[in-house]
Amino acid sequence: MKKLFLCALLFIGANLSAQWDTLQTNCATNFRDIFFVSRDTGFAVGADAAGHADIRMTTDAGSVWTQPVFPANFPGLNAVRFFSSTEGWAVGNSGVMMKTTNNGMNWDTVSAVTAEDLYSINIPTSATIYIAGVNGTLMRSSDDGATWAAITNSGTSLDINDLHFINSSAGFICGNGGFISATGDACANWTFFTQPYGGFFNANGYDYAGTTNNAFCVGDYGLSIFSTDAGITWNTQTLPTAYNLNKVRFGNDLGGLIVGDHGTIFISIDGGTSWYDDTVSFIHENLYSAAYDHDTSAYVCGDAGTILKSLRDISSVHENISTGISASVFPNPFNDQFNISFALKNSSAVKIEIADVTGRIISENNYGTIGAGEHIFSCDEIADAVPGIYFVKVMTENSAMTIPVVKE
Repeated sequence: MKKLFLCALLFIGANLSAQWDTLQTNCATNFRDIFFVSRDTGFAVGADAAGHADIRMTTDAGSVWTQPVFPANFPGLNAVRFFSSTEGWAVGNSGVMMKTTNNGMNWDTVSAVTAEDLYSINIPTSATIYIAGVNGTLMRSSDDGATWAAITNSGTSLDINDLHFINSSAGFICGNGGFISATGDACANWTFFTQPYGGFFNANGYDYAGTTNNAFCVGDYGLSIFSTDAGITWNTQTLPTAYNLNKVRFGNDLGGLIVGDHGTIFISIDGGTSWYDDTVSFIHENLYSAAYDHDTSAYVCGDAGTILKSLRDISSVHENISTGISASVFPNPFNDQFNISFALKNSSAVKIEIADVTGRIISENNYGTIGAGEHIFSCDEIADAVPGIYFVKVMTENSAMTIPVVKE
C-alpha cells in the first residue's frame, strides 16, 4: 500500500512539471507585472533597455503582443491593474502613473502625486484605488484618481512591495523588514502582524487562495509563510529554493503560482497545501509576476521580454478536489447585522466563530448536526463592536473556512 501511495505522488509531480509555452514578445523589456482583463486580453508592463516605460498587450490569449499608444520616455512601470474592461491604471518609478479608458488601446499620463517609486496598485471598486511603493509610500483615491490622500500611519517607512484589498475599506499590505499589516476602515487604523522570520524576511508578494481563508506571503531567499486564518497568524512553509520569491498569485481557491529569480516557478493545485517545482529548465531570467486569465490558464513575466503561458487549465481543478464546505458573508461591509451562507456536501456538526484581527474569539456558537445543502444564518452578535476587520470561521467535522468581514 505504501508503494502505491508513493507512485501516486510521483505521478502527480510528473504531470505538473514544465507545462509552459514561451510566448514571442519580440522585445527585451524587463517586465515587472502582468494582468489579464479577460481570457484573451492581457497587459504586461515594465522598462525597456533605456529604463523607459513599456506596455505590451495581447487580444488573442498571448499569441501576439503589440504596443498600444502611450507616452514615450517616462520611467519604467512596475504594476498594472484594470477594474473593468475599459479602464486601467499602470504605476512605476518616480511616481509615474498612466491611465487608459478605451480598453488599453491608448494610455495617458496622470499628474504625479508622489516622486517615489511605486511598486503596486489595487483597484477594489470602480472609484477606489490604492498605490504603494518605496519608503512606506501608500496613497488612496476614492474618486477614481481625481484626488489622492497620503496614508502616513501604516506603521512602516520601508518599502511596501504588495497590497491586497478585499473592498474599498479592508486590506493588507506587506513589505521589507517582514512587515505585514491590515486595515478595516480605509486606513484610519492598522493592525500589525508578527510573522516567524522577523526583519530578515522581505515580504514581496501577498495573496489569498481565492475566496478561502488561506493567505500566502513570499519573500527573499526562498522564504515563504502561510496563514490558515486569513492572515491573523503565520507559519513557515519550506520551498526547495534559495532564490528570491517575488510574487504569489491564485486563480481560484485551489490553483496558485509562486514566481521568483532565475526562472523559479512553483505551482499548487490544492490551495497552497502543497507546492510543486514547475521551473522551466531553459528559462534563467528573473520572474516578477503572475496572472490568471479568469480561472483557466496562467501567465508569468520577467526580464528580457519573458512571458510564459501555462498549458494547464486550472478550471478543472475544482472538479477533482473537494473542499467539503463553501461559505460567504453578506452584506460585506455591514453595519449592524450580516448573514452567513454556507453549503454542506454532507450532514455535519457545525460551529461558527467570530474573531477580531488579534485572533481573540468574540463570538462562538455550536449549531449541532445540520443536514446537507444550503443554509443561511443571521448574525447581529458584533453589532456593538468597533469598526474594523473581523473573521467569520465556519467549521464542520472535517473542514473549515474563514471569511474576512468588515464592520463599518
